[in-house]
Amino acid sequence: MKLSNFRIIDLTKFGLLLLLTVAIAACAGVPALNNSTSSWKEEVLLHDGNKIIATRTLERGGMREYKKHWGIRAQSLSFINPNTKQSIVWHDGYSQDISGTNFLPMMLEIKDDVPYLVVNPMGLLSYNKWGRPNPPYVIFRYQDNNWQRISLDELPMEFNEFNLIISTPDENAKRLAVNGVVSAQKIREYLDGRRNDTTPKEYKSLVREPIKVGSMTLVRTGNGWKSLDWFTKKPSLEACMNFCDSEKVTSENCPCNSIFKAE
Repeated sequence: MKLSNFRIIDLTKFGLLLLLTVAIAACAGVPALNNSTSSWKEEVLLHDGNKIIATRTLERGGMREYKKHWGIRAQSLSFINPNTKQSIVWHDGYSQDISGTNFLPMMLEIKDDVPYLVVNPMGLLSYNKWGRPNPPYVIFRYQDNNWQRISLDELPMEFNEFNLIISTPDENAKRLAVNGVVSAQKIREYLDGRRNDTTPKEYKSLVREPIKVGSMTLVRTGNGWKSLDWFTKKPSLEACMNFCDSEKVTSENCPCNSIFKAE
């Protein structure tokens, strides 16, 4: 009986110690772990006034810092082309090089039976990975049963308004959905609300002219990223190339030739 009581007390103390450790780690900003998946439907208003239903899923998980959102590990958007009746899926999976997914969907459109998707690179690492597009959009067109990247010039001029939930879409969908569906009207009200705040103009509606971008350029190294300053401050092309070698930067990512080509 005494041994049993001792075990109960011991486990209780262990549990309290574990809770205390987790609390201290959270306060110190130590990354935490979590996994959760959300799914909802959005009524998407197209440029011609027609509407389609898009089903979105989003998986959060991995690591985060104290009081910040969990990262997005995977997401998808699926819909049925109303004219061809084809079921189409866009998927954005986990990328090891940026420790998460790449994009935030902003606009889904269809013209002449061809779907288009406008997305925003999510975070500085993704922005650099996808070539620092200016304006900050990556655009896909669905053709030959695949999503293929196209230039902004190839996006039909009729497409001007975003029509998807953009920021923290899972949380906003939970707030706006009725019976699991966010109506086109609710999405419009949500987007109109962004027009009245300090959100940059390129995230309020589609812009087609380059904008001033203040983000620093990052270079992919063998075990992470370094700002471009590490390379531009080298005294010569040879020193810069040696630095690329020491940091295990691939030949296609090494910026030295571009930096010193004018000399």
